Amino acid sequence: MPTNPENTRVVVLAADFFEESELIYPALRLREEGYEVSVAGVGTAPVRGKSAPPRPRRPDACADRLTSLTLS
Repeated sequence: MPTNPENTRVVVLAADFFEESELIYPALRLREEGYEVSVAGVGTAPVRGKSAPPRPRRPDACADRLTSLTLS
């Protein structure tokens, strides 16, 4: 990760039955550090976690509409 989170956007990918700890915790920690975090789904429909009560989360973006992806 860059040492300076200003102007750095991070996209967390999510699909139905995601593991909550693998989506929510990293997104929360990145936001705490100052990164701009978006959640991208496979489509535009809400996604549901594996073990949480049925409370679907609507993604901020759709993965097929991303223009670039950099893995670090």
